[in-house]
Amino acid sequence: MGDGAPGMPTNDDPGARICIDFGTATSKASLCLPERDGAPAADLVHPLQIGAVVDEANPYLVQSALVFDREHERVFFGGRAMARARSGETASVPLVSFKTFLAARDLNDTLTSRLLRTIDITGRFQQRDALVLYTAYLTRLVERAVLRDQRLHPRLLTRPRRFAYPRWRPGSAANVYLAGVFDQAAAIAAALGDALLDPAGVDLAAARAALDAARTQPGDGLIEGAVFEARAAAECHLAFGGETPEHVLVFDMGAGTTDITAVRRTPIGYKRHAWHEIEGLRATMALACDEVDRLMIARFIERADSKRSKAALDRFWRRLSLHSRPLKEALFRDGFCEAEFEGRKITLRSQDLFKDRTFVQFQRALAAAYQDALTRVARTAAADGADAIGVILAGGGSNLTFVQQMARNTRPSVSRIRRIDLRPVVPSWAQGPDFDGAFRDIFPQIAISIGGAVAAMTPMEFTV
Repeated sequence: MGDGAPGMPTNDDPGARICIDFGTATSKASLCLPERDGAPAADLVHPLQIGAVVDEANPYLVQSALVFDREHERVFFGGRAMARARSGETASVPLVSFKTFLAARDLNDTLTSRLLRTIDITGRFQQRDALVLYTAYLTRLVERAVLRDQRLHPRLLTRPRRFAYPRWRPGSAANVYLAGVFDQAAAIAAALGDALLDPAGVDLAAARAALDAARTQPGDGLIEGAVFEARAAAECHLAFGGETPEHVLVFDMGAGTTDITAVRRTPIGYKRHAWHEIEGLRATMALACDEVDRLMIARFIERADSKRSKAALDRFWRRLSLHSRPLKEALFRDGFCEAEFEGRKITLRSQDLFKDRTFVQFQRALAAAYQDALTRVARTAAADGADAIGVILAGGGSNLTFVQQMARNTRPSVSRIRRIDLRPVVPSWAQGPDFDGAFRDIFPQIAISIGGAVAAMTPMEFTV
């Protein structure tokens, strides 16, 4: 179990990196060893089973959630936090989408603000506190996942780490702040240890004390730097891929943001290449999967009995919000989804959403952004003498049918470009027997943590 016993794995390469993807919906982490000529991906890529440590539904994913259970004076994380909220064991609203704090215009003012009373009725915790506590939880999960994996040497936990980020704002203020968050989280993870993973939650008083101590005596989060999410997605898809056009567009549609970038293949030696980001093509927008959730919930609320009390409608809205992800998955998988309101079953069909005027506007805006990005990459490729470009769809949104249709049907208005190579959402190496099919359904979710760990840091990235 990685405890120094005979037969200890020797893959403690000093070039190894761990990348944490602090996702809006789910969090992921991967450990990757440096590329070696002829080494298969399975020897180098190690997505960490952080979900398995705490019995999440998927061993590689942890729900990005936290709930301050005011009735029992405990704080819960991940799937356990969501389960507690859904069951009604606590009246507190779970906190999700932590990293959206970092998009605020005034970062310090936002993060030092108290949490909403619906989230923390005690008024004891700031938004920054929630961010640090959840990061401490992730830190401990990474530690336990590495130690549980018999293929990995415990010394790999001392290697530098990275985190993936959307473009919260120009510059690196949010990235610098988050690196400091990881340092404080490291101190809390050391102080609370496996108490952070206790199914019974963490005592609120102990959490408050650990936060106060970490503020004055932070630990070392080992953060080397940050990698832009869309670039990380490109690195993951291209690191072990076959022949690819020299210019590739990356369209990464996550829960909170859609990030766009483009990369160019650059020779670095005989038969070897590196991928470098094309400057000036980065873009981030708030049109993402969360917007689909909001529109779906709005359609359900419209179909509820408007004569019912506001309290009943508020309860229905909260229940829909807590179950939006499985409802959306059913809607796009089966063509419909159902929710119960006051003893009556309400059915929402995919065509109801697709005909909604606001959803149509959302699709048009998304398609316009994609068209613009595709054309700009095509112009760059044409100027370099190329006649083909590649496209990578990444993030949870890459599985949505209307996103795939958009990518298949859109062409750049550049006559020289005769071919668009739309890469598969799950590359062939990730579907192979070496990974036992474990990543076929979740690859878009874990790709960014893999790519962030294998990427070579560049001046365009934030480094500590």
